Amino acid sequence: MSIGNISGSLAAYQYTNKVQKNSAAEKTGYTDVKEQENQRFSEVMRKKAGDVDIYERKQEDTFKPSCSETVLQAYDKTLKETGIDPFPMNRISTALVIHVEQGKEQLSSDFLGNTVESAIAMAKKILERIYNPISPPMHPEFVAEERRFYERFLDNLNAL
Repeated sequence: MSIGNISGSLAAYQYTNKVQKNSAAEKTGYTDVKEQENQRFSEVMRKKAGDVDIYERKQEDTFKPSCSETVLQAYDKTLKETGIDPFPMNRISTALVIHVEQGKEQLSSDFLGNTVESAIAMAKKILERIYNPISPPMHPEFVAEERRFYERFLDNLNAL
């Protein structure tokens, strides 16, 4: 019987202690302090996420062509300078349209070719289509960004 009393007393003590802690937390505003700490942490994390370089975030999601290292450097430089992804997931790019017209089912990573000259030729072909579209573009704002990207890319290629 004494074992039952000890365990019974222990349970009563634990319950009383817990109630006292909860009431003390309410009196001191412990829960408010904890909420404020959580809010500050969330704010800091949101700010950190916002501070990440936009180029780095876009670079992870950007389609990367398979081409010579020199062309890839010009391509990466253009991405960084313009901040424009010429192959966003929600748009059909001019490069894709030209690639399909050439009999390919989808855009492959070798659309720029293996040389600076082939990349220049493709950039010129894309710009020619942007300047002289077969039909009016469905998303003129994207076409304007695409034009800026390929003009800058062509400048970077010509500078090599």
